[in-house]
Amino acid sequence: MAKQAALEAFQQKLEAEKAAAASSTAAYQSKLVKEAKEAKVATLTELAIQLEIDAFEARLAAELAAQEFMTDAEFEAEMARHAALLTQEAVEREIAEFEAELANQLALEAFQQKLADDKAAAAKSNAAYQSKLAND
Repeated sequence: MAKQAALEAFQQKLEAEKAAAASSTAAYQSKLVKEAKEAKVATLTELAIQLEIDAFEARLAAELAAQEFMTDAEFEAEMARHAALLTQEAVEREIAEFEAELANQLALEAFQQKLADDKAAAAKSNAAYQSKLAND
């Protein structure tokens, strides 16, 4: 019986060691699973952050492109306004030149009329003088 008791004690010890090894293996595997999950969570978190950064950069690039487009449109509008002002200034300059030319033409016609009137008056005066000389 001592052998039997020793055998049973040995088997119990072996079962206890098996249970301890199984528990240790389960704890180790649980630790590995937990670490793998944490690593996966960290990777997914990094990926999510990178996606957010990429989306932000894309929005920023789109906004900058829109601002640049608006700047181009505003530039074109400013150039059109400037061209219109230049055209308006050119028209106003032409009108002023025409008015000056017209004023010169009117002054010339007035001078020519005065000259014709003076000539007529001189001719009348000369005719009167000649008539007086002839009568005397």
